[in-house]
Amino acid sequence: MEQIQIWFATSPLASFLRTFGAGLLGWVIINANDLNLHPAVAIALASSLPVLVSWLNPADTRFGNDVGVDE
Repeated sequence: MEQIQIWFATSPLASFLRTFGAGLLGWVIINANDLNLHPAVAIALASSLPVLVSWLNPADTRFGNDVGVDE
């Protein structure tokens, strides 16, 4: 599992997949008529996905959970 987290935090391909997934999620949300969401809300939710994934990944040194913080 740790190797996957490191790959997901450092790989350019993983960065592409996060961004592609966010775009796909935005498209799905906009086209889901049952949700009755405004398109701007759908796009905002989808565009925050790559940042949220990076933040939740403890192996991401930019702002992951294990980033060393001066105490």
